[in-house]
Amino acid sequence: MVGMIWLLFAVLAPLFGALGLPLLARFVPKVPARALGVGGLGFAIATLIGVVGTVLERPEVSLEWIPALGVRLDLAVDGVSAPLLLLTGLMGVVATAVPAHIDAEDVPGAAVESSRLALYYACLLGTIFGAVICFLAGDAMVFFIGFECVLLPMWLLIARLATLPRKHWLELQVFAS
Repeated sequence: MVGMIWLLFAVLAPLFGALGLPLLARFVPKVPARALGVGGLGFAIATLIGVVGTVLERPEVSLEWIPALGVRLDLAVDGVSAPLLLLTGLMGVVATAVPAHIDAEDVPGAAVESSRLALYYACLLGTIFGAVICFLAGDAMVFFIGFECVLLPMWLLIARLATLPRKHWLELQVFAS
């Protein structure tokens, strides 16, 4: 039973962060950048803690999901997925922490709207969510859904990065605006 809590924590922490941070920025328009950074980092750390607990406890979930198509929600940790899950959790914390340690006052012209910064952290956490689902998936359909959950936020991040002129890259590295 405790293993199931770790599994839920590993899967739902990045999902709640990816959905919650943009909602926070939407309804509280003047959210400080530091608060969004700390919030994103907190969800990433919660995911890492859930992943470590899941890898140690090795819970298994097997539920009927879409019976007409024969799709089951099979989530489990095996020998191949365990190191990949740990690496995903660790790199998620690192990727989320990098822009959080720089103050907007230190970089000229780095002020950014809270909604853009929240979207940046939401895309990072959405990518982490999809990767965790992919590495836990025991059914091909669940794997492909998790893979799509990785591709969509990653595409959004790359599309935003690739279209900016080179002079804005420092800003982007700081706040992903």
